[in-house]
Amino acid sequence: MPAMVRNGPGHEENTETDRSVQLYSPAMARKLTEEKRLTILEAAAEVFSKKDFHEVLTDEIAAEAGVGKGTIYRYFRSKNDLYFATLVRGFDQLEKAFPVPAPPHCAPRVRLEQIAADVLRLFWNRRPYYMLLQRDEKLLQNRDRELKQKRAGLERMVQEAIESAIASGDFRRIDARMAANLFLGMVRSALLYHRDSETAPAYAAQ
Repeated sequence: MPAMVRNGPGHEENTETDRSVQLYSPAMARKLTEEKRLTILEAAAEVFSKKDFHEVLTDEIAAEAGVGKGTIYRYFRSKNDLYFATLVRGFDQLEKAFPVPAPPHCAPRVRLEQIAADVLRLFWNRRPYYMLLQRDEKLLQNRDRELKQKRAGLERMVQEAIESAIASGDFRRIDARMAANLFLGMVRSALLYHRDSETAPAYAAQ
């Protein structure tokens, strides 16, 4: 029988914790909340990548995520906020994949191979996400600058690897900035046009 403590005349408190309550914790609640947020972001990337921003309805993202429209606005104040968060998450994933600066004694050619392989691995089955990151949007106003900086970070990383390869004699003298954009264009094409039967590691090895 549960232990009872009197807090005053006519008031008793159950001091025995219910076992079902013990299974719940704030940490678990945060995990579930983060899972739902990521589900919404993945759905947003899918929908935003197929249409211009102004053509996308929040209802479409909610349907893609399998949640109610009201749930979207519990996590993001507006469609603009959701769009921005979707882009930032993609760039953050790229930044985490590439150690900066490059590991010691890492040859420039190997560095480029690693960048290509990691981008393919991250986005092989999530093509819309990468396509979205390459889109140049003006609608985010002051936030657009932050996104351009993140996009430029990836381009700069590739450019520096190419410049190192030129300096070491591995590559002939070329315009490193143009070469970096061509390199990322080839990675983008690989993501867009690969066969369903191909895998990211196999494609990167080519």
